[in-house]
Amino acid sequence: MTSEFDIFLGILLAIIAYACLYLGKGLQKYAIVGFVGKETTRSEKGKNMGIWIIGLILTGAFMFIHLFSLKFAPISVIAPIEGLGLIILCIFSYFILKEPLNRIKSTGIILIVIGLIFTAAFMPDPSTIPTAFDWTLFLIFLGSIMGFFIILGFFSRHYQYKAAGVVFGSFAGAFMCFQTLTKRITWIEGYQWVVFVMFGFAIATLLMTNFGFLKAEAVVVVPSFTAMSIMLPTIIAIFIFNEPVLLLQWLGIVIIVIGVVLLTSSSTENNLQ
Repeated sequence: MTSEFDIFLGILLAIIAYACLYLGKGLQKYAIVGFVGKETTRSEKGKNMGIWIIGLILTGAFMFIHLFSLKFAPISVIAPIEGLGLIILCIFSYFILKEPLNRIKSTGIILIVIGLIFTAAFMPDPSTIPTAFDWTLFLIFLGSIMGFFIILGFFSRHYQYKAAGVVFGSFAGAFMCFQTLTKRITWIEGYQWVVFVMFGFAIATLLMTNFGFLKAEAVVVVPSFTAMSIMLPTIIAIFIFNEPVLLLQWLGIVIIVIGVVLLTSSSTENNLQ
C-alpha cells in the first residue's frame, strides 16, 4: 500500500529531480554559449568548462533521484511534474541567459501550474494504488510502440525526413516513457536487474533526441518529446501496473501538455538544445 507520506515524498523527489535535469541543461547551455564566444579568454573558457561539468552532474543526478521518486508515487503523479522542470528552465533562461519571457510563454507557465494542481489535487486515494506488474503486457506495449516508431522513422527517411521533428521527437519521448516505466519496475521484488535496462533506455533517449535535433528544429522536437514522455507512461501504467487515473487527472495532464507546447514552441531557439 502507498501512504499519503509516500506520495508527498515521491512528489518532492520528482520536483528535485526535474529541477536538477532542467537546471543542468540550462547551465550546460550557458557554458556552451560562453565557451564558443569569440571574445572569451582562456580563463573564462576554463570557468565555463567547470559550469558545464556541474550541469552534466545535475542532469546525471536526475536519473537517480527520479528513480527513487517512482518508488513512492505512481507514474500518473510523477510524469506530469516534468512540466514544472520546464518552468524552472524558463525562469533560469530569463534571469541568467537573458532570454525574453513573452505572453505565449507566460500563458504556457500558467497552464502548466493549473494542470499540476489538477493532477495533484484529484489523484486517487493512495491506499487504492496497487503495485501489480504485468510483464507480458509490458513486452507487448514495448514491441508495438517501438515497432510503430521504427516504421514511422523509415517512412520519414524515405520522404526526405518529412515531419522528422514530430516523428523523432515522439520516438525519443517513447524511449523516455519506457525509461520511466523500467524505473518503476526496478522497485518490484525480483526485478532489480531491470535497472540495467533502464540505463539502456536512457542512452537511447539521449541519442534519439539529438538525432531529432539534427534532422529538425528543436521547437518541434521538444514539444513532441515532452508530450509523449508525460502522456504515454501514464496510459501504459493503467494497464501494466493497474494504476487508477481519475478523469480530472487526465484533464490536468492535457492542460500541462498544452502549456508545454506553448512554453517550448514560442521561440525560434529552444532552451533544450
